[in-house]
Amino acid sequence: MTTLFSLIIPAYNAEKYISNCIQSILSQNFSKKKYEIIIINDASKDKTQ
Repeated sequence: MTTLFSLIIPAYNAEKYISNCIQSILSQNFSKKKYEIIIINDASKDKTQ
């Protein structure tokens, strides 16, 4: 199966928010086989990693 689209999430010190962001994406009605989630961590100083 091919990826139809990519969701790119830039993150910098997003420890408090990244989990909710990902859960929100996963709760959508898209087939999980048709997209990918890419999280780009920009040298966060918290536990975003």
